[in-house]
Amino acid sequence: MKNLSWFEKFKERKIGQTLAVYLGSAWVFIEALNFLIEKYGWKVRVLDTIIILAVFGLPAVIIYVWNNAKFTKKAIVLQTINIVLAFSVIGYNYIRPGSINPTELRLLS
Repeated sequence: MKNLSWFEKFKERKIGQTLAVYLGSAWVFIEALNFLIEKYGWKVRVLDTIIILAVFGLPAVIIYVWNNAKFTKKAIVLQTINIVLAFSVIGYNYIRPGSINPTELRLLS
């Protein structure tokens, strides 16, 4: 097993490509959902929840790709921590509405 540097692992495991695809598709999905919320008058909390899930989905994808698409013990622990944090933030957002407002953080309104 060769000892690769961090940057070599980054290139070999195609982390940059994964980041580009994830961020692009998440942006398109959030913009489409924003259109549907405005058109049909859905609650903005739906969009807030999706944005929070997209933010916490990025580390999940990176952890998965970094571990060569294998679920090692370390990857499972990191994914579990990520899931707990995501649901904690979503729960906090529902308990205290307006305290976390991810829709205001969007670049395009």
